[in-house]
Amino acid sequence: MVGGVELGDDLLCRLNEHLPSLCGDRHVSPWLYCDDLGTKNTFDAGVATDQKGDWPAVMYYPIQIPFILSREFLQAVRYTEETVPSLADFVICFWEMRPVSDRPTVVSNIITTDGCIDLVVLYDEKRVGYAGMSSTAFNFMLDMPTRSFGARLRPGVFHQITGLPAQVAMDGFLPLASVAGDSIAEQCLTLPYDQAKAHLRSYLGELTSDQTPSEYVRLSDRLAQAPPASTRELCAMLGLVTNGIAVL
Repeated sequence: MVGGVELGDDLLCRLNEHLPSLCGDRHVSPWLYCDDLGTKNTFDAGVATDQKGDWPAVMYYPIQIPFILSREFLQAVRYTEETVPSLADFVICFWEMRPVSDRPTVVSNIITTDGCIDLVVLYDEKRVGYAGMSSTAFNFMLDMPTRSFGARLRPGVFHQITGLPAQVAMDGFLPLASVAGDSIAEQCLTLPYDQAKAHLRSYLGELTSDQTPSEYVRLSDRLAQAPPASTRELCAMLGLVTNGIAVL
């Protein structure tokens, strides 16, 4: 199972086929990525332990693997991810999807549930906003060729930077203009493509420059390093234990 998705024998074979080539000689696991954040990750989904395969991983890094789960997606879309050390406390990665060719086609994108809310720029559709998934979407249709990019925020970051509950951005598309005003959203859509990508990073950098990750933002990394053995232990980590009684 990857990101809550039950994989059949054929898909497991494709995982085994692709991940070693993406991650080199590192021992791979389709869940957590443990590498220094100074590395630009241009492989599409690879997640790995260190060179020796030692655990625990140090950072929560969920993966999206549509190019493995769908050959049609791989033939039509180039999907990449990049980590940015200066924003690592708040942003897991910046991702991008670009067409492989100019040939019109419709492909099915598979988006696994990962606990994150993304700030998404649908550049050619002229839409920018927040979006998250509460369940895996197996048939999220993409009309290609089209370009899009975004930032995968750490769990809890959306609430910290907007003050809004996560529910408002789940299973839908919350326009950035409704949260930050028209000017920010307009610049992401009117600047030339590469400048728009840089503007998104600059915007998130300014938004988080005077902030430190909240306890709930740091929680995903803590859980990745040492998963609690029980609900009581989880409550203790969150400070929800009173007089020996776990309240959740």
